[in-house]
Amino acid sequence: VDHFQTGSGLFSNFVYESKKQSEIHHEQHEEGHHLSHEVVIVFFVFFGLLIGGLTKEFSKRTGLPYSPMVFVLGIFLGYVHDTLGIFGQGLELMSSINPHGLLMIFIPTLIFEGGFNFDWHIFKKMMGQIVVLAVFGITLAAFMIMFVIKIILAYPDEKYSWVGAFMFGSIVSCTDAVAVLALLKDVGAPKKFNTLLEGESLLNDGTSMVLFTVATEVYKGTAKGAFGPIILFCELTFGGVILGLIFGFIATQWLKKIICDDILTINVTFVASYLVFYVAEFVDLPIKLSGVMALVALGLFMAAFGRTRIDVESDHAVHTFWRYTVYIAETIIFLLCGVLVSMKVILNPESLVEAEDYYKIILLYFCMIACRFGSVAIFMPYLQRSGYGLTWKEVYVLTWGGIRGAIGLCFALIISEDPAFPNILKQLILLDMAGCAVLTLTVNGLTTPQLVVKMGLNNQSAIKTKVFNSFLESMVSATEDHCGELKVNPYLNVCEWDKVFWIAGVEKYKSMIRDNYRTIEMAGFQQKNNAREMLDVALMSGSGPEHDDDFIIEARHRFLTSLKGVYWELFEVHQCGGDTVLLLLESANNDIDNEKTAMDSWSYIMNSFYNTYLMKVLVHMRELPYFGDHVKKLLYDQMVYVHEVTSTYITAHEKVEHEAHELPIPKHIIHKITEESKFCRGKAQEYLSQFLNLSFPEITQQVQTRKAAYSVIHKQKEIAEEFFHSGQIDDKEFEKINKHIIDSLTLLNNYESKWVKPTIKEMLEGIQLFRYLSGTELDQLIRVGQEKVIPQGEILLKENERMTGFYVITRGCVTESSEKTDSTYKEKKGVGSIISTVNLIYGTYQKSLTTCVTDSVVYCTFFPIDYVKTFIDSEAGVEEHLWKESIYALANIFTREFGPISRLDRTQINLLTQKGILRKYRVEDKFVVTKGLFIVLRGEVKEDGQSSLSPNRGNLEPQVFTAVSVGFVHQNLAMKLICSQQSTVFVIEDYDIDFEYVGGVLVQKETRKDSTLKKLTQQVHKKSYRSSNAYQVNILKDEPRAVSYTHLTLPTIYSVQISVVAVSLKKK
Repeated sequence: VDHFQTGSGLFSNFVYESKKQSEIHHEQHEEGHHLSHEVVIVFFVFFGLLIGGLTKEFSKRTGLPYSPMVFVLGIFLGYVHDTLGIFGQGLELMSSINPHGLLMIFIPTLIFEGGFNFDWHIFKKMMGQIVVLAVFGITLAAFMIMFVIKIILAYPDEKYSWVGAFMFGSIVSCTDAVAVLALLKDVGAPKKFNTLLEGESLLNDGTSMVLFTVATEVYKGTAKGAFGPIILFCELTFGGVILGLIFGFIATQWLKKIICDDILTINVTFVASYLVFYVAEFVDLPIKLSGVMALVALGLFMAAFGRTRIDVESDHAVHTFWRYTVYIAETIIFLLCGVLVSMKVILNPESLVEAEDYYKIILLYFCMIACRFGSVAIFMPYLQRSGYGLTWKEVYVLTWGGIRGAIGLCFALIISEDPAFPNILKQLILLDMAGCAVLTLTVNGLTTPQLVVKMGLNNQSAIKTKVFNSFLESMVSATEDHCGELKVNPYLNVCEWDKVFWIAGVEKYKSMIRDNYRTIEMAGFQQKNNAREMLDVALMSGSGPEHDDDFIIEARHRFLTSLKGVYWELFEVHQCGGDTVLLLLESANNDIDNEKTAMDSWSYIMNSFYNTYLMKVLVHMRELPYFGDHVKKLLYDQMVYVHEVTSTYITAHEKVEHEAHELPIPKHIIHKITEESKFCRGKAQEYLSQFLNLSFPEITQQVQTRKAAYSVIHKQKEIAEEFFHSGQIDDKEFEKINKHIIDSLTLLNNYESKWVKPTIKEMLEGIQLFRYLSGTELDQLIRVGQEKVIPQGEILLKENERMTGFYVITRGCVTESSEKTDSTYKEKKGVGSIISTVNLIYGTYQKSLTTCVTDSVVYCTFFPIDYVKTFIDSEAGVEEHLWKESIYALANIFTREFGPISRLDRTQINLLTQKGILRKYRVEDKFVVTKGLFIVLRGEVKEDGQSSLSPNRGNLEPQVFTAVSVGFVHQNLAMKLICSQQSTVFVIEDYDIDFEYVGGVLVQKETRKDSTLKKLTQQVHKKSYRSSNAYQVNILKDEPRAVSYTHLTLPTIYSVQISVVAVSLKKK
């Protein structure tokens, strides 16, 4: 039986498939196998994926490109399909698949995934360039290839008509950047260039599909009139985009309602992609729509707005699912295309392809590259000025990196199975498209990385290389230290450590370090010492290298990158919403685009808010009849959004500023960058206090309530997961708790706050201090309170004057500061703040420590001091709470006495004080602090010189601690103390478990990278110091990772030699 005779185009597709299937069924019956067509096709798909998996494993080991190998395997399998049994039958069935089936199965997966994973900010910035390349450039390239086929290759009309040549030009111009992007990333090609290549590839898929559809309609004679193709082009393009945006909006609104459900989230994205393509391509609408353009629009809309609507825990599952579906589609397409080329062209006895057509593929390949170059070069005047600009070197790489892949092959498969086209055209298009795809994937795909290196597009600054070397050295040092810790493990006493180092790749890291040094030297940098020593010297001396500008740009880039990471972290723990994180990321990206200038992200954010005057107009309009409720809802949503953006912006900047000292960048450079950040953060804090807290205190309260609720629920989830993974609760119990947590999240997401100003009682109930009061006591306090309105610039409290009472702010803002010598205290107090906590506990017995001045008109409630004294004395926990709240102010007022504690921000001090306890002692009372620190708040304590617990200090006098001062007690140096007066002491035990004094800053272990400590402990320098000099040093302990803080004062009778940890020495 001649299996290929029916492929001549004389019969309809239906007759062809029917005869083919009856022949296969007849052969199966003769062999005794009664397998349905469905079973055979399913077996083909999964056996094909098995072949793809083995091929991918071989590709990983050899470095050969995956897709061409699958294509060649397809040709081979098609050649021997008669001997492959059931799999061969599946090949024959798949070779006659309906073209619309190919379109429906593969296109949505390939197009949507590309758009969904796109960097929206860079796409928006480069949109002009991408549209020019992907629309005008592809259209021009299609016309140029049409002329190549008809004039240079001289194909007659019997093989390629003018319309047929344009149709081929439209599909062969479609590029697939996925195959080459991974290679470009490996050689360090710029991300912006990679994004241009990827964006052009994504958008030209839609353009190619539109041009292909127009050419098909013209070929079949269904495009009416002279302007018919142009009208059809516009309908397909703009209609498809609008449909994609509609589906994207619906999908994002649905995703917003899904909480902790991976299956439903994946289902929404999967259904949206296939349904939008089906509606565009197969539903009878008044106008024709392009399914590919609809998919491109849907994917980009989801990249811009949908990703932040997906629950954090489902995000990884969604992306993993789509990556795998793309792998399936590409594997089956390349395998099937190879089979079809083999069965319908090479082995087909009725094939109309001649020998010269095979040779022309090579000439077509070079002409195709030349056409692509011409279609890009002609638009260079615009491309050089638009977006991030484009250089001629990048044009060469863009031309050579235009790989032809799965999308073009899919179009070729559609043509090969469409009975409307003549056989010779179908065979030529399939052969030429497959040949161009294989040549570009093998030749261009393997040589593009070398071209990038040759063009110098992967060159990075010597500063960046130095910083990376610093990281590599820290990696090697950390690895060696960890192995040193493991060597003392008795269960690893016969371990072959040389093999461990070899397996861990330590020598490879060292080789990379040496190569980087050679690169730096070739760049013209004089290296007397290694980069780590240079950075350490800079850290110690505060003097930077000669190339400060390069360091500043690199430090700014790393700071902003870290800032984006913190934004995502806050989003993941529900401390900000999707719209908020989008704006914040956009502001950071805008600063990265302009990283040669100082950070100015707050100005960018302010421009995204409503105009202040407009908001004030809306405030007055909210009381209007009919429209009032709508205006109130609009204004409320906007104010919640503005408050959330501002507070998240401040929180993220504070965190990155605190961690910036860990960057391997000279200290004075880090200081400059953090000052830029503090300036932006200061403007945000001013806006928050002056406008939001002043004008809308009720919104402040509700936003803070939502944030706190999210934080509590997230903590509950962490505890439940920890107990489940440790086996303390079983599956059933965990599911029960998890359901409760999801219900809480759903309730919080659907909770609609009302715009109602809280009463003074509701305000006080939300303040921790007043929760110690019973309902009756709180009512009594409110009755003695006096509501006041204080003008801007008035002094509520004055330093060194006695207090008469305290204030609770209900609207407005107050600045509290101290003029004491060495004081750094200055803090904004907004709605819900007590004026002033430190004076309430300290000024009750002494004069006020601070001055409080109103920054605006302040609405507040005043409470007399006499009632407060009774209140403090009657409630045991009140005094301890007040002292805890006051330590931040005391640490910044008495900076010398508090030492490193004064360098911590409020959040860090709050974490520190949570571990402390307030103790009161009488005269001659003794107590022991074994490890930690203590703060003498009132009275006087001194070291008990008779105690055997106290360290041997020779003839030195016992230390005396007066109010307000701090004592540090290190491990194995427990201190026994005796009270000289009646004293109040705040003791924080085990502080070194959570905090360490590193590089001049007291930091938390869990937020500090190990590399910082390794850097400090890498070298120990010995030096002699003269007497009567005071130094601040770090003492290295026996335990790994343990660094403590102390003060050493050398008396006149001693000359001391001290071992000092590198870069930590700072003369006081």
